[in-house]
Amino acid sequence: MFVFLGRRADSVKEKLLSENRALKAQWKCLRCHRNDVCIAFLPCGHLVSCEACSTDPSARKCFSCDAAVKARIKAFIA
Repeated sequence: MFVFLGRRADSVKEKLLSENRALKAQWKCLRCHRNDVCIAFLPCGHLVSCEACSTDPSARKCFSCDAAVKARIKAFIA
């Protein structure tokens, strides 16, 4: 077990909180930024959309790379 004292503890805590926020943001839909991603676009394979945004008729291109979407696949992340 590690024990940090004073300013160093605050610095480490802030760094960890910042990293945690960044990791959580990576799992949010690139279009709405509210829902977690669960749809992968094919053929590019980018997992960047929530189910609601992926079914929007205007979602004909990948939100990440602009490749034409030929199919969508639901991803289950455990």
